[in-house]
Amino acid sequence: MLALVIDDNDDYRSLIAEFLQLNGHNPISASDGKEAREMLQEQNVDLIIADVFMPHLDGVLFHSYVRDVLYRQDVPFVFVSGHEDPYVMEGIQDPRRDYFVSKKAPLSEFMQTINSAFETCTAAAGYA
Repeated sequence: MLALVIDDNDDYRSLIAEFLQLNGHNPISASDGKEAREMLQEQNVDLIIADVFMPHLDGVLFHSYVRDVLYRQDVPFVFVSGHEDPYVMEGIQDPRRDYFVSKKAPLSEFMQTINSAFETCTAAAGYA
């Protein structure tokens, strides 16, 4: 599955991409929502993992772009943040397709969230 990882922290973005790759997924990366928006014009992704607070275009606004402009309701979206903020929760519109995990969460919780999102993606594609 092709996963788009968006985070302005190079180390965290690389860590998540490596984790996904080790678990059999194909990650692509962007440093902010603006760069990710350009990537989505060329690639069709199965999952999006995005930091909430980024320069140029944050995760919540990028989520709105994916859902409201591209009409991609089918793509599971995982918000990640080091801060638990009401702004994040406002962006989560559909609990069946939108997820949140804290950057401070144990790796097992992060893995569980990603696996749930991939299961959603697989079920939506008719592979389940």
